[in-house]
Order: sequence, then C-alpha cells, then structure tokens
Amino acid sequence: MGERSDTILRALAALVFLLGALGCDQQDVAPSTLPPVIFADQVPRSYQTYSKAQLPLLRDSDYLAAHVELRDEARPAITGSLGSKLTFNAPVPDQPVLRFAIAVTALSSEAPRGPVRFRVTLETREGREVVFDELVKRRRRGRWLRREVDLAPFVGSDALVTLEARLDTEEPETRHDDLLPLWANPVLSSNALERERPNLILVSIDTLRADHLGTYGYDRPTTPHIDAFASTALRFTNALATAPWTVPSHYSMLTGLLPSQHGVSDYFEEYWQGGRKLSLSVPYLPDTLSSEGYDTYGVYSHFAVSTTYGFERGYSAYRRVGTDAKVVIDHAIDYLRQASASDERPFFLFVHLVDPHWPYLPPTEFRAYAREFIEPLGAPPENISDLLTLVEKRIPPENERQVDDVKLLYDAAISYTDRELGRLFEELRQLGMDEDALTIVTSDHGEAFVEHDEWQHATTLYEEMVRVPMLVSWPSRLSAADVADPVSLVDIFPTFLEAAGIASSSSSAVSLAMTEPEVTANRTRHVIAEVTLMGESGYETTIAIRARNFKYIAVVPGNLDALDVDAIGREQLYDLAADAGETHDLADDVATDLDPFRNVLRMFIDESRRMRSSYASGGVVETDRELQRQLKALGYVN
Repeated sequence: MGERSDTILRALAALVFLLGALGCDQQDVAPSTLPPVIFADQVPRSYQTYSKAQLPLLRDSDYLAAHVELRDEARPAITGSLGSKLTFNAPVPDQPVLRFAIAVTALSSEAPRGPVRFRVTLETREGREVVFDELVKRRRRGRWLRREVDLAPFVGSDALVTLEARLDTEEPETRHDDLLPLWANPVLSSNALERERPNLILVSIDTLRADHLGTYGYDRPTTPHIDAFASTALRFTNALATAPWTVPSHYSMLTGLLPSQHGVSDYFEEYWQGGRKLSLSVPYLPDTLSSEGYDTYGVYSHFAVSTTYGFERGYSAYRRVGTDAKVVIDHAIDYLRQASASDERPFFLFVHLVDPHWPYLPPTEFRAYAREFIEPLGAPPENISDLLTLVEKRIPPENERQVDDVKLLYDAAISYTDRELGRLFEELRQLGMDEDALTIVTSDHGEAFVEHDEWQHATTLYEEMVRVPMLVSWPSRLSAADVADPVSLVDIFPTFLEAAGIASSSSSAVSLAMTEPEVTANRTRHVIAEVTLMGESGYETTIAIRARNFKYIAVVPGNLDALDVDAIGREQLYDLAADAGETHDLADDVATDLDPFRNVLRMFIDESRRMRSSYASGGVVETDRELQRQLKALGYVN
C-alpha cells in the first residue's frame, strides 16, 4: 500500500471526524446501551479470506479490511502501510474495553528486518493520549497477538481512535511495502452490557446418526459422556438434518434457512470445485452475534466448513486444526480458559468434530488408538482396509458380517469422539460455565449402512442419513425433557438469538428453547430436507417433508435454479411410528391422499425462489491444488 492507500486512509479519517462533529452526537444515548463499534465494518472491506501467500494481492487492492489467515487461524483484519494512520469516531460506553489482535507479516525476503511499533491513540475534548503501545519484533512475526485495552478514563466521551503502525528503526529501509501490519477485528464495547448475556456453544459432530448414541437407545456403549450431557438437556428424538451432506446442513444451522432458501444447495459432486457461496445478504449467526458484542470463535476439523467455502464470516477467529478430535477439543478448552480468565465478554463457540466420518477410525497401522476403541465394542475385523475400500467405492457387501464390521469401526470412531468431548464438558464444569451456558450438541447428517442399498451419505433422505441427535442444555433456564415433535437444524439459529436477546430473521425456524412438550402438543409442523443429485435425465432434487409421524419424499426434476414442480416424479410416504425403517411405502395405496404434502412442496419451492431472488450473489468457491488433493483422497471428486 503506497500513496494511493494513504490517501484513502486520510479521506476516511476526515469523513469519520466530520460525522462525529456534525450529526453523530451520542450524548443523548446512555453509555451503557451503546452498541459495539466494529472498526472493520467502517472501511472498504473484502469478504474474501487471504492466506499469507495472497497478502500481496490484498496490499495492492482498494480494500482496507478482509479476513486474513495466519497459521491456520482466520481473523477479520484491517491493513495499512507502515507509517499510515486510520482514525475512527467511537463513542465510549460504560466499562469500555477495546479488543483486537495485532500481527505483522513479511511479504518477501526483502522486507525490513526491524521491529514494528503498534500504537492506539485516543483524542477527546480533553486532549490526546496514547492508550496502547507495543513493539513486535521479528521473531514474533506471522502470528496473531491478542490484546485488550481498558478505556475507563474516557467513559462518555466521543473519541477519535487512531490505529498506527510504523517501523521502529533508524536504519535506512527501502521496501516498507513488503512488511504488512494487521489489526485483527478491533472492537470497542461495554462489559456492563455484555455480562447480561449467556455464553453460547454449538458442537457439531459430523456424520453422527442419532440411533448410534446410548441416549437414543443404542445397545453399544458408544457415548457415555454425551449420554450424561443429555440427562441435563432437552432431548429431541426426531431432529432432521436439512440435507444429507455437510455444507448445506451447516449453513442451515447458522442461518435458520433451508438449503433452497439460503442458496447453498448445489449438486454434491460438483459443489466442491465451484459451487456458490452464501450471499452476504443472508443473516449469518456468527456475524449477527459479533455485531451485538459477542466474541465469536470457531475451531473446526474439516475443509467442508473451512474458509474456502465461506464459513469464517463473522468470527473473531476461525481456526482449522486437523481432523483429530483431541486436537480440536484441546483448542476449544484453551479458548474456554481464556474466556473464563477475562470473565466479561459473552462468547459464541463453534466446535466441529469429524472423526465419525469415513474412514471412521483408520487401520491400526495408521492410528495406534484404533484398537483401543474397537475392542470394548466388539471383536476387531480381520481386514479393516478391505472394509474401508468397500465403503469408499460403495460396493455392495457380500454378507451381513461385513456390514456389522463397518458399523463397529463407525461406533469406535463415535466412542473416541465422545471421550474427547467429555473433556470439554468437564472443563465447562470446572470453570463454572456449564449452568449458564446454552450448549447445543448435534450433527449435520447421518450415515448409511446399506439400509436402502447405500453406503455413507449425500444420496438419499431416508432416516439413516437425515435423523440426527439434537441436545439442548441450559441448566439454569431449561429442565431436562424429551421432545418427540419433529424439529430441524434450522431451529438452532433462532434458539441462540433468542437466548442472546436478538430478534431472529428466519421464518422457517422456531426456538428449541421454547419447544417443550406442553408448548408443542397441538402443533403440526412441516420439517423439510432436500438434496440435488444427477439422474439419468439430468438434475433431480429430492425433497422430504416430515409432519408428525408421516414422512413424504418426492423427486422433482431440476436443480436449485430450475425446479419443475409440475413434473413431480416418484413419490413415497412412510408412517415412521409403524415403519421406522421406511420399508413399506404408502404412496401407492389408493386411499392415501398426497395432496396436502404436494401443496406444502409447491409453497416451499415458490417461497424459496422468492427468497433467493432477493439476495446478492455470494460468489463461487475457488479451490487450490492442496484442497483438490484432499478432495480426491476422500473420493469427493474424481
């Protein structure tokens, strides 16, 4: 960033000063009710995530803010050239704290070797004062350094906050533009307001079907820690994923919308290399909570919910740590301890675990602890590698023993995940956070073991692929109970917003915290799941509608952009109370009236089309060579 960017910075500083002087008088607003000031939202901002290798592109762009990923941790950051200043108008609330992280990264081997000084200055009617000053030496480059500044002496002031970074050396340097200073997510907020809100925790265990958990009646001891957690929770016995694969289901959790409504519902096999991203027009849970003063932290284990697919939006920090549940939980615990130490700002913590996903627990020669979790559940299979190949290539099993052996591997992976998740639950107890935190444990989809001639997931909407656990614990507010009425992953969005005192924009969802048996006894609700596949004649979208115990499934020609609702193909209807395995199709019975479900289907398709037409484009997925390698290794692409 050279002369052009410095001109932009000065122009912005002049603008915010003018706004503060003219019309933004905050003296009539009580300092304790002032909303957080999110500085990155006040400058030209890209919603792309830049890795370290891509930072020269950000430096040379017209954007002053973007998500920046350093050491696998993405944060929304403000950039600037060395020596430049950026000034914001910021009314100072009661019990004010300025939170941010700083980093400096070299863009080439010719970058200056000297230290960089980061400085924050406040200017009020009473004068100008340096409130933060830190020197970042060369050995600490390329990492985020979290910082907080208490601004109590300035309560009630309408301040100008200036961020400045400069090279702290007298030696002549010629390549200042090859050293990039970063201010990650500077936010000025009030601890007084934030203490009133609960902490929020979402645990998503990828590929976890409900009927393989003890608390849902499974006969193997796979989940003692989750079972104990369930004893304090609302347990929803008929929770449905919105899709049988990861990306659309997670976006449903975080937007409160079904896939056809939020728009990320491409054909599974094509999506990974160029599917659409979530539109910025769609309210997104981490983004909404962040704007309301929450610290938002995500730790995840799989590329499917990575920055490549746009999931980092709104997080103060979004970190990928590999596919091992132990490492994920270690990072989540570290975050909880940091949050407990500050004990002021409420947080939203997203924890994504992927161990139950194929290849489940890999062969013992690849992972030493596999046998440790297999043996308590059953006799280890003789040839694990052959079993995994069977599932990977979706080859029909030769006998029932092969199916049972694959289930054993899956259950062992669940058992391992449960042990690690138990450490998170225990840490919450030790820190005294468990009673007042709203914690939801769920999954994005299930897993098939040839119940309907399919392995794995992403291909059908039968119960083995879409029935997931849903456990909602908030001991200080909610009593443990079982809820049989169907619910959906979309309900997670309003549940968290309601707990935080924020209005929900979703018309498709209801709060799970209000869905106790006596509240829902006389309500019939339609819960929907969907998936787009490639059939013999082109795209086909399968849509399932659940109403109490009945489940209707219809195949509609076309994909998200061109559904032909007047050409419905095969239809199925199941009474899940009498036929939990979905083996007896009632649709062909002449006495069966499918029109009520068809009407719901048409209304859903029409409403979804109207909603999507109001969104701006979210762009498309772009993958690099390493991600392509991972996609091929997992069989996602050829």
